[in-house]
Amino acid sequence: MEFDGIFPSNHHDTIEFFRINFQEESRGWRLDKAEVIYVASVLASHAQTSLDQDIPLADLYGFLDEFVLKPEGPPNSGRLELAGAHSLLLAGFFREQMQRRHNVKWYEGLGRDFYKRAAKYTENKTRKALLEMVSDDFGVLADICANLNKNFQENAENRYLIRI
Repeated sequence: MEFDGIFPSNHHDTIEFFRINFQEESRGWRLDKAEVIYVASVLASHAQTSLDQDIPLADLYGFLDEFVLKPEGPPNSGRLELAGAHSLLLAGFFREQMQRRHNVKWYEGLGRDFYKRAAKYTENKTRKALLEMVSDDFGVLADICANLNKNFQENAENRYLIRI
């Protein structure tokens, strides 16, 4: 099996792939450029993360166990942001799979709240503003992520599969 014409990708290439596609999918919405790049980085990070990670969050049950039922210690901006990002992935990008067994809108509310709390506990003003924007637009961002995944699925045959 030869893979002629296939190029390796690095983290920057992966973020750029998601940024372009997310931006295209979000046409018609007034999103800040920083939000688009942030969501692209969340999607890219997930795409490049091994399944052997420390936090097994394959579905919303794992998410609930890890971030809601057994939170660790005092509020931590980084951990709250991580919870928000996982919520965005599961309730947004993987919505179609998750909504068969879960109330995805409830998890969207959790994601929104995680980002709002992450903003509250960060000291960096730029980061705080970004996390507040993501919290405020969480439902829209999750909808766009869901539509992006659907678009990827529908166009996989023509654009995203490696022909062997």
